[in-house]
Amino acid sequence: MAFDDRIFKLVFTYGETQVTIDSQTSDVPPMIVAQGSMRANPLQNECSVSVANLSAQLRNQLLTQLTPWNYDQARKTIAVYAGRVSTGLFLLYQGDITECFASQPPDITLNIKSKTNQFYKYDIIAQSQNLVTPVSNIVKQAAQGMGLTPRFEATDKNVANYSYTGSRIKEIDHIGQLGSYDVYTSGNSLVCKDRGIPLKNENHTVSALTGMVGQPQPTEWGVRVVTLLAPGVTIGGGFTLDSKINPLLNGDYTIYQYGFQIASRDAPFYTLLEGTKRYDLYNQSALPQA
Repeated sequence: MAFDDRIFKLVFTYGETQVTIDSQTSDVPPMIVAQGSMRANPLQNECSVSVANLSAQLRNQLLTQLTPWNYDQARKTIAVYAGRVSTGLFLLYQGDITECFASQPPDITLNIKSKTNQFYKYDIIAQSQNLVTPVSNIVKQAAQGMGLTPRFEATDKNVANYSYTGSRIKEIDHIGQLGSYDVYTSGNSLVCKDRGIPLKNENHTVSALTGMVGQPQPTEWGVRVVTLLAPGVTIGGGFTLDSKINPLLNGDYTIYQYGFQIASRDAPFYTLLEGTKRYDLYNQSALPQA
């Protein structure tokens, strides 16, 4: 039986330039370690990536261009793709680079830290609409302002005299207060959905047969479960838990926090999922607030 190798791809973008590090095409496969946390609320998602075995030329190029201290005003982003040979790559994380530095010799590692939408943190906007406008249109405009694709799966309603002044990324929080919504960034999308309701067509079975590691643990809001990294599991999506040892926790959950820890040459290749039990729109009291 052939071993199902892990595969990685990092895409760095600064200005009009794009640099790709692909474990499948590199002459010397890089050693990549990444960990991060994503939430179905307005808090910024975070990710830390370490890359070793880069050529001195490529490492110095990235150090020069990705540092926040060169004052070129160009947006600097990282996209992290991961997967296995059998399933292919999928976009795990995308965000703006906040730090880029090298470790001490002899094993020089490039370390990158990132947060979603950080580029727009100090972009102050002021906008208002005198007419009645649907929430879906507000989400669409906010997504366009941050270069994101809108994904609206909430109960739409009209808002009169909508106005907002402040940081562009804080508008995500402002939109969430227009109703019982979860509004957040996922990959290259701005998502707006009904609070506690999973995204459509984004459900995954979590069991020992599908890669669950250890046993699920109860939390204040629902359950915490560790699984092997797999496509199809996404923040704001749903999962059905099937535990043979702890069946009390079995049921349908909506993912409100998604953590990951992956490495190309080490043991970690996991996701940490935290979910709430499915509730309808008339039972909001038991849901974690943004």
